[in-house]
Amino acid sequence: MQPSLAKQAGCCATRREMAEAFAIAARAYDETVVVLTTCSSRSISKEAYEAMRRNVRKMYQRAEEAMVLFEEHLASHQCFDLEPPTA
Repeated sequence: MQPSLAKQAGCCATRREMAEAFAIAARAYDETVVVLTTCSSRSISKEAYEAMRRNVRKMYQRAEEAMVLFEEHLASHQCFDLEPPTA
C-alpha cells in the first residue's frame, strides 16, 4: 500500500485541518463579497444591504483569523515543506 500524498509530503494532521479551515473561510468570504457586489439597490432594502456588509466584514475577519492561525502553525511547527522526504 502506497502512503498518501499528504504523508509523502510530510504534512501533519493539524496543518491539513488548518489549511482546510482557512480555505473554507476564504471561500465563505469570497461568496459574501459576490453577493454584496452583485445585488441591486433596487432589489433590497438599505437594512438588508447593511446586514450583508456586516456579514462580509465578519467573513473577512474569520478568513484573516484562519490565515493567521495557519501561518503561525507553519512557523512554529516547521511543517511547510511540501517536498517529499528523502530516503
